[in-house]
Amino acid sequence: MVSSDDVEEMKPVMVRFNDFWQLAFEIDRIEGGHTVIYLPGAPNPWSGWVCVVAEDRLIPLKLTASSAAMLMRRFGKGSKAVLPNPLCSVPDAVRQGEMR
Repeated sequence: MVSSDDVEEMKPVMVRFNDFWQLAFEIDRIEGGHTVIYLPGAPNPWSGWVCVVAEDRLIPLKLTASSAAMLMRRFGKGSKAVLPNPLCSVPDAVRQGEMR
């Protein structure tokens, strides 16, 4: 079970999957430049899946875990005010598909 303290330790991130971005939570860092993330569902952020991605696919967000979970409960409504435009925050090589 996840406690409220555990939730606040989760770091909200945007993760890049090919041609789209998704709000996720960084759970742990592992060797080899990879990160364990939790991909929440909407509107229930407690239903989702866990996966491992390369660190270069992540953009850290300046949000609390509670604020990110609230975005999920609201189907993303209000995202424009709190989420960066991910494509403005990544190197040109990533944007043009030259990097994984």
